[in-house]
Amino acid sequence: MKRTGKAFEMLQTLCKEAGLPLDKLEDYAFGREKNPIRYEWVATKAKREWKQGVLMLLLLYFFDKVARVKRILGYKDNIPRYDRKFFRDLLLQYADRFFLDGNYCIFCDERVSFSAEDLHFGRYLHLVTTHFPQLLIGKLDYKGLSEDRAIEKLRSLRKYFAGER
Repeated sequence: MKRTGKAFEMLQTLCKEAGLPLDKLEDYAFGREKNPIRYEWVATKAKREWKQGVLMLLLLYFFDKVARVKRILGYKDNIPRYDRKFFRDLLLQYADRFFLDGNYCIFCDERVSFSAEDLHFGRYLHLVTTHFPQLLIGKLDYKGLSEDRAIEKLRSLRKYFAGER
């Protein structure tokens, strides 16, 4: 896990507020240890309180898979209500929280430009296509396709979201 930048600073702050031990996150995520505490209040308040929602999205950004976020929060992998759609909805709701001073993306560490008329939706598209592609496509979406064909489909999906045809 990259331990520098504004995104990591935000993760550090939110983990401290939630009581999540930052030094144990990797052990929980990769199943080396089981989290003895279920942080159910983080997941249930995520859609209503921005700090919990942003914390869950940052965990997804740093640990790349929904199942790992569930393990960090003390859930089993098979809890269906916290799936990719749940995280896409969270990202749409809190997309503006990942931008500072207009269009400065905390993940890119630079200003980004959008072609979308709606600034909020443009930010969401940037985040979902650049930093959270796991929310668009999962390993089961292209089951049976070769890796090259799956990559081609992902690229066409990115072009679609970018407004190119």
